[in-house]
Amino acid sequence: MTTTSEPTDATAGMPPRRLRRRTARFALPRQMPVAVRALWRSASREAQTVAHERAQALLALWLGTRSKAEVAAELEVTPLRVWQMSQAALCGLVCGLLPQPRTRRGREVTTMGGEAQEDPRALRRELERTRRELEVARRLIEVLRGLPGNAPRTREGERRDGETAEDGTSRRRLSPGRPSGRGS
Repeated sequence: MTTTSEPTDATAGMPPRRLRRRTARFALPRQMPVAVRALWRSASREAQTVAHERAQALLALWLGTRSKAEVAAELEVTPLRVWQMSQAALCGLVCGLLPQPRTRRGREVTTMGGEAQEDPRALRRELERTRRELEVARRLIEVLRGLPGNAPRTREGERRDGETAEDGTSRRRLSPGRPSGRGS
């Protein structure tokens, strides 16, 4: 008895039939990339469930186990919206395949685009630098207060001799022949 793989008369003009798996299930990955993990954790549980169901439906569409009309009916959207979600999912897939940023052992990368404004480590460094500058400024003010001629004033706008300028501000009197330091 010999077997041949030649098509019979009934299937001669038809393309080969695809095997379909009707129960295509895709589980979430156990470990997500860092930036995606932050986005996933920030979403509500309901949003995560809806996104997972949509992803399963789109993967079934991509694999050919469901038609666009079936997916649209399941997700209760129009076929145009199914195409739009498919395009967005494809963009996410492509971006997910980009090389991931390297992390140090025990630390996660906290920024997605290298934005120093949102990186806690950069913010801590900036805070420490600002504190040092503030301390230097405070010491300088103490030194300047201790200099002769810088006696504390009783009210703002009051001169040493008790006179006040027309606009209520205190102005320093310059000695004759001394440049004012403004504009020249």
